[in-house]
Amino acid sequence: MAENTPEPLLLTEHEILALLTLNDTEHAQRSRKVLHLPEVGDESDYMRAGITTLLVREHATVEEDNVTAQGVARMVASVLTTAGEWLEIGIVTNEHSHVYFAAASTAGNLLASMNRLGVHELLPLDPETDLLDVGLGIARNALTDEDTEKPVAVNITHHGCEQESRAASVLADAGGKWHLAAEPRDEQGELTRYEVAAEDAIAKFKAALAFRV
Repeated sequence: MAENTPEPLLLTEHEILALLTLNDTEHAQRSRKVLHLPEVGDESDYMRAGITTLLVREHATVEEDNVTAQGVARMVASVLTTAGEWLEIGIVTNEHSHVYFAAASTAGNLLASMNRLGVHELLPLDPETDLLDVGLGIARNALTDEDTEKPVAVNITHHGCEQESRAASVLADAGGKWHLAAEPRDEQGELTRYEVAAEDAIAKFKAALAFRV
C-alpha cells in the first residue's frame, strides 16, 4: 500500500449499494453486478439503511437532501462508480473458501475482501499498480502458502468495460502438481485443463487472463 493511501474501510453490503447510487453510472451498475449485490430501488428499506448507517458512522454527510460520501468512503464511491476494470478472485481449499474483488479506475484502485456475513473490508491500493498483478499476487500467496493444506485452487475472472471477460484457474494438488484451466471452453462450457510446471504457472495464468488485443 502506498505511503499516503487511506486505511482499510469496513462497509456493509447496504452501505456499498448506497455509495453506488451517489453516482449511478453504467460503471456503478457493472460494479454492483461484479460484486454480486442485489438491484434495489432508491426508496427501498435496504437503500435507506445504507444511507442511514453511512451518516451515523460519519462516512457521509447530507445537505439540502444531497448525500455526499466522506473520507475513505468517498474514494471507494469514486472508484466503484467510474471503474473500467474488475477482478473476481476466489480461493478454494478443502476447508474453506474466500472471495476478493478488485476494481480500477482513473480515481484509483481498490481491493475488497468479502465476508460471508456481509461486512466487507475495502482497501485502497497504489493507483500505479496493475490490477491483474494484484490478483496474481493473491493467487501466488494462496498457492504457495506452506500452511495451507493442498489441494488449493484460485479462480479469477477479469472484466472490462469493452473487453470480453476472461476466466482461468490454477490448482495446486496434494501431490505437488499444478494445473491450469483456461479458455477455450469445451462443448459443456468447461475450461480446458492441463498440467503446468509450478515455476511457469503464474505467468501462464496471467497470459490466460489478459484481454485480447
